[in-house]
Amino acid sequence: MSAKSFGRPLELLEELEQAVATYTARAAEKLRKQGSVAAHISVFLHTNYFQPDQPQYANSASSAILFPTAFTPALIGHALALLRGIYQQGYKYKKAGVLLTRLRPQERIQGDLFGEFSLEQYDKQARLMQAVDVINTVWGKDTLFFGAQGLTRTWQMRQERRSPRSTTRWKELLSVI
Repeated sequence: MSAKSFGRPLELLEELEQAVATYTARAAEKLRKQGSVAAHISVFLHTNYFQPDQPQYANSASSAILFPTAFTPALIGHALALLRGIYQQGYKYKKAGVLLTRLRPQERIQGDLFGEFSLEQYDKQARLMQAVDVINTVWGKDTLFFGAQGLTRTWQMRQERRSPRSTTRWKELLSVI
């Protein structure tokens, strides 16, 4: 799963699409890291519950994925189709997220008798995603990313008041001089 609150309320579908594409890419990356594929995807969004004077809206949508995958472009396509189905104009959205379920081991992919699913194509997609993951690991997060994620990402979380992560980040470890 990948879900976060936005740094500011979002009203435009294009900005929500960028956010959902980014969250889907993060969830797919986690999926590949654990050696799994997903057969079901859910997308949700909602307004700010703590502003009752604003119009409120929350919705979610789910879809089965015919052939389980961890291929980011395919998952982004599914997620954006679901988002377009639940998006309502005129609301200020505070949070969105993507949930991948019905997880299976990547090694247990079954071919299709009628040819709609190609194991060869699946292997090519897996190698491409492995290359993207390696480059992003070596050169830093988002060295390579998908166009649907957007370039500016003005909707990202504000983190100026975030607590130090001294137990999980070497660079944020306290040093006494």
